[in-house]
Amino acid sequence: MTGFDLLRSATTITSFAALLTWVYNNTGGGLLLAWLFHASTTITQYLLQTPLTLTDDILRWAVAALLVIVAGATNLSRTQERHMLPQGLEAG
Repeated sequence: MTGFDLLRSATTITSFAALLTWVYNNTGGGLLLAWLFHASTTITQYLLQTPLTLTDDILRWAVAALLVIVAGATNLSRTQERHMLPQGLEAG
């Protein structure tokens, strides 16, 4: 893996994370729609069997940047309190 491939992978993951975060936060924390969004993009890429090009990466970054500009940081950050287990209880 070259340095360019690593940079490209990191930017692709970051832009996709921004899109998933927006979907999750704007559905009131709905995991189902975030999961469906992720599954639809994965299945589409699997069915088309075409490697992503640099143009695809630029388009994904443009959409993520537009999303941040339009939605703003308030819609991309947690606004609800985290659900925590009571003291003394452990998950599992």
